[in-house]
Amino acid sequence: MTGGQMITEATLGSATFRPPPRRFEAGTPPIAAAVGLGAALEWMRSLDWRAAQDHERHLTRHLLDGLRSISGARVLGPLETEKRRGVVTFSIFSTEDVCRHLDGRGVALRGGHHCAQPPVRAFGVESAARASLALYKTDADIAVLLDGLDDLASSKASRARRNRIPVTG
Repeated sequence: MTGGQMITEATLGSATFRPPPRRFEAGTPPIAAAVGLGAALEWMRSLDWRAAQDHERHLTRHLLDGLRSISGARVLGPLETEKRRGVVTFSIFSTEDVCRHLDGRGVALRGGHHCAQPPVRAFGVESAARASLALYKTDADIAVLLDGLDDLASSKASRARRNRIPVTG
């Protein structure tokens, strides 16, 4: 890649490059990203961080409590809100099925081994789904996630009964 601030002089037959680090900075600098970062930092400075932590703990508790009520769902890691941040990893059926089903409801989950195969395998699974909670998430978002999981669990159980197949988590 060439262009932008990396060249001192260019002709049709040659180019003179600037010294590092500029010689490695092809194209226009990411101005929009810098402006966006500034706006994000300004927003973050305006937050009440105690309220933000309380909100995250509340959402985490809501999700953990809801997962306990879904047949076959298993939380990976501690169940105590005090020992967690706003990230909850869980397994239930096929991670791919879970992520696809919830994506259809507007819920974005991360699925797989999360670049952490040894710890995921230590829980006895090959993959899991992960919900990341944040300040802009609400109880309604958690309800959509839990309802989607409950529907998926119910439909799999119903299908298994019809086909006389044992249901496993």
